[in-house]
Amino acid sequence: MRDKLEKYLELLLTQNEELNLTSVEDPNSIWVRHFEDSAQLLTLFNFTGARVLDLGSGAGFPGIPIRLGEPKMRLTLLDATDKKVEFLRLICDELDLSHVDCVHGRAEELALKNGWRDGFDFVTARGVARLNILCELALPFLRIGGRLLAMKENDCDDEITEAKSAVAVLKGELEELKRYTLSNGRTHSVVIIRKTDMTPGGYPRRYARIKSKPL
Repeated sequence: MRDKLEKYLELLLTQNEELNLTSVEDPNSIWVRHFEDSAQLLTLFNFTGARVLDLGSGAGFPGIPIRLGEPKMRLTLLDATDKKVEFLRLICDELDLSHVDCVHGRAEELALKNGWRDGFDFVTARGVARLNILCELALPFLRIGGRLLAMKENDCDDEITEAKSAVAVLKGELEELKRYTLSNGRTHSVVIIRKTDMTPGGYPRRYARIKSKPL
């Protein structure tokens, strides 16, 4: 796994200036803040055989590191920026990753389509949006019993409180808040929201509506 992560790091650094993939440019910081942080999900959840959607994948975090650690999962990397999806395809080709789909599209549109809606065991998201907005984008993708894994900074209590209405409307429940500490001493969180029933029709709304009038 380490040799593939080192190849990933090399490609990330060479492509970053053109594609603006990460604001972190120091290799050691990338290793901790992106690779180590993403891989923490492997210590918290069992992804074997799971269908996982990495929402707003960007440079591939957390999706690609967890796929490297668990080859027996089916991963979809979704991003709305075409150039970033091209980068994700390059990474998957260079690292010879099977059972990974790199998709250019918008979550609020794909979540309305058969094969996408109610189709995933996990949705992962890191730095995509505040939790109330993220829930509307993510929960429609999950099967009943599936989980949204929202990776946040340590201090996310306000976001959790703010998202209570959205979670209830979209038929989810806050299952747990897990915290972990990275090797640089920083503590991060994963907000786990379990889908309890079918998300009502009409959600997700258009993104402009979600953003201007969040649930």
